[in-house]
Amino acid sequence: MKIIDLETNEATRVYLSNVKAPIQAKPFAFEAKESLRKKTIGKKVKVEIEFSKNIPIKKENGTTEDRNFVFASIFEGGKNIAVQLLEEGYVSLQLPRGDDEFTKYIDELKQADE
Repeated sequence: MKIIDLETNEATRVYLSNVKAPIQAKPFAFEAKESLRKKTIGKKVKVEIEFSKNIPIKKENGTTEDRNFVFASIFEGGKNIAVQLLEEGYVSLQLPRGDDEFTKYIDELKQADE
């Protein structure tokens, strides 16, 4: 999701912490993206940047490069968007592995995933 800071007009791409949406061309990928879009587009949301992670991405030529991914919890009207998407069944919970960083809202996400 791309967010725009209203004070600086700077755009940043963020990913919802500890949830994973279906990738394009997979079942419900369009519906998941559309649900997120309807909840956020044109609205003022609260964004809590929680952590970032360098993840190796394989390029078409076979090489890899590290890309920095920024993870956040996003709230609209006081509601955690990731919790809503989990309850709707559009995303799956990604539990931390080993010493992975994770959202401070992990318990809410786990409850929504039940």
